[in-house]
Amino acid sequence: MDAPATPIVTARYYPILRRLECGDRTVRLHKLEADFLLAAASAGPHGITWDRLTECVWGANVTHLNKVDASRRQLLRNLRIALLDTDIKIETIAGSGVVCLADITVVEPTP
Repeated sequence: MDAPATPIVTARYYPILRRLECGDRTVRLHKLEADFLLAAASAGPHGITWDRLTECVWGANVTHLNKVDASRRQLLRNLRIALLDTDIKIETIAGSGVVCLADITVVEPTP
């Protein structure tokens, strides 16, 4: 897959709080939104296929693909809306997947 030319954005994600910080903006994400974003961002500039993204977010044993497809589209819309105030963009790639050029550091709490 060929990715659109978009500058890489850096952000930090705090899973316990489900909080994404990008620059001076803070966004709260639902678990599936965070899973979607982290999977897309970890794929790098080549993007991630819809099949791989589905496996990362919903697991490998998905049985109702029509429901997952509708959920995936709705999740992408919700995530794009949540990220409107940040520089993070998620682009679809010719119907084969998505790309998110963001360097997201997952910040785990220290014990």
